[in-house]
Amino acid sequence: MKCNKEDAEDCEKFLWGQKIITRNGRRFGCDLKYVRVSLVGKEEEFKLFLQRLLAIQGTSNVINHM
Repeated sequence: MKCNKEDAEDCEKFLWGQKIITRNGRRFGCDLKYVRVSLVGKEEEFKLFLQRLLAIQGTSNVINHM
């Protein structure tokens, strides 16, 4: 996933503040604007993840799919 928020140089830190745990792009050969999200878990956790992402997107165009 890519973070498009201009003042968020490190997408992992930005999403951590939104209670979304990710791995930053440097861990898999990309820029810090990219993160990897692990979606292994319960359906309730996935729904909560989607709610949090939608809340971020509702305020601005911050996250794009990769």
